Amino acid sequence: MATEAIFSIGYRRTESIEVAQIAIYACGKCVSRLLRREEREPSEYLLAPPEELARWLASNWWRIRWEAVPLTDELTESWRIAHDLRSVGGGYAWPNLLIWGEDARVAIRVQPDPVGVVGPVQFLAQAFEMLPAANFESGVDHFFQQIRANISTELRELIDALYHERVDPELSIWRRLEARLGFDPDRAPDSVMNELDDLMNRYKAIDIEEAASAAPGPDSARLLREEIEHAQGEQAWECNLARIGELKSAGWLQQQLTGRLSQTAPWKQGEMAAIRFRREKGIAGPISNNLLSELLEVKPEAFDALPPQTKSQKLPYALYISGNGSDRILPRSNWPAGRRFEFARALGDFIGIEPSNNRELSLAPIAPSKTRRQKFQRSFAATFLCPLEELTSYMNTDQPEEEDISAAAQHFSVSNWLVESTLMNNGLLPRREFGQIVEGV
Repeated sequence: MATEAIFSIGYRRTESIEVAQIAIYACGKCVSRLLRREEREPSEYLLAPPEELARWLASNWWRIRWEAVPLTDELTESWRIAHDLRSVGGGYAWPNLLIWGEDARVAIRVQPDPVGVVGPVQFLAQAFEMLPAANFESGVDHFFQQIRANISTELRELIDALYHERVDPELSIWRRLEARLGFDPDRAPDSVMNELDDLMNRYKAIDIEEAASAAPGPDSARLLREEIEHAQGEQAWECNLARIGELKSAGWLQQQLTGRLSQTAPWKQGEMAAIRFRREKGIAGPISNNLLSELLEVKPEAFDALPPQTKSQKLPYALYISGNGSDRILPRSNWPAGRRFEFARALGDFIGIEPSNNRELSLAPIAPSKTRRQKFQRSFAATFLCPLEELTSYMNTDQPEEEDISAAAQHFSVSNWLVESTLMNNGLLPRREFGQIVEGV
């Protein structure tokens, strides 16, 4: 079984009609490695029905490719069915392997069975790999072709229908949107899909898809409409990011995000962009409210604390909206550090998103979701407001304690979470929670 491909599913028929030897590889690692109870040496292949694996991949393909990790660390049953290989089931042993998509990348996370597990096999692989989505797709397609002659007509038709959807530009956008909302194909409410489709006639499709990931579920369209309405009202703040356009139009960031670096972790891309931006603007040290307001051409009062009962706190995410010569930012946080962070994230999104000339209007959710775009925003804003080099110099310790983090947060006018996140991204604090691990890849 070849392992050279970035992603591959090795397949070898056995004497049994139903089961075959299946080995799964990601970035040169065998993620299906296991030990059978009656054998002394580990094996790379499992014994299972290839038809069942193919049906699971084909049925869940859109969600696997385009649905991010849930907003909380708790993985819902619906999400696991679409992304956890163990949900293939059928009475056969499958590894504890999760697959999900982040735009141009696909994540593969596999964990070993606990020590002392009792069963016919013990899965041994442990890995967390981010690979180019194109390689994942080609690996799955090759597997489909390998088994095509030995599968049912029903499964063959399912795979053919999937191919048709993938090459149809309009249908593929529709399927991606359903997946980002957390629905299987044709399972999203028609009213929600039609409303989001209508918004795509006014805004860029990638922006509406990002909003779907920011607030997945049946209320997504209604919430986005409310966000836009609030962004056009008194709670939003007018700003002007056009003066930053010379950096964006020069293409310096787009050059960094193409080719080899396009597979660099989003947090690293955001960090690189923020460091470059600070250098271009000659910024050193903490960024005051006055400097931030000058850069964004927004009133300094935009960063003031608001009463806890303020309506904006109930919004699922903040929003940056631009078009017709006007930029507006709708913060969600009521606290100064949080509002500064959200404004800085809007700046990062403006710099980092690929320019488009086919729409006058654009919007950028500023959300807790785990998409590549949101990770980039968060990292850009964190480094822009609190660069690692200046942070570590201020703390003057390689083993920061809680009081060091609190003091640094106050010094840079950011949250404790932002300081901790910056330290985690650079390996100075461990990542313990699943969401923290996902944020760093």
